[in-house]
Amino acid sequence: CAHARLIPYTGLARRAGLTIDALSRSLASRAGRIFHNPEAGVLDILYNDTGTHGFIRWTIAHELGHFFLGHTRDFTRDEQDIVVDAAAGLTLYDVLELEAHAFAAELLAPACVLFALNARTPELIRTLCDLSLEASVKRAHFLGCIEGCYYLSPVEAEVLRRFQEFIYHHAAC
Repeated sequence: CAHARLIPYTGLARRAGLTIDALSRSLASRAGRIFHNPEAGVLDILYNDTGTHGFIRWTIAHELGHFFLGHTRDFTRDEQDIVVDAAAGLTLYDVLELEAHAFAAELLAPACVLFALNARTPELIRTLCDLSLEASVKRAHFLGCIEGCYYLSPVEAEVLRRFQEFIYHHAAC
């Protein structure tokens, strides 16, 4: 991708003569959307800039997840509604959203770094990672679920190495 743009909802709504609610409805998202034109080398991330700083960061990371995970091709509504896990009741759309959430979580609050900091509470995760309260609660819950079965991969070891100074300076939190 040669050119990426972050486009806030407020500016887009103003130019289109719409309210944020009307724009959100037309985009089918209150949080954000991604549009990728590989032929033109353009990636546009539209995001609702009326939320908290943590919400905005999460939205942009989530939309980047869609890009890096290859979710930006146009899926038809019928394709999105295909049930891919009947037992869990998950459609293709649900799976793509969960994958983008996982990407955002690891980008903004890497589990290996939080474990190194012994940061398990939503409050501490929120402070260290600048996440919304909702995202911090979900991240704390996830960390609790993997506590006893968490192992470092070579990628996570590299993340820890790169976060070494951050961990050192925040270990007393």
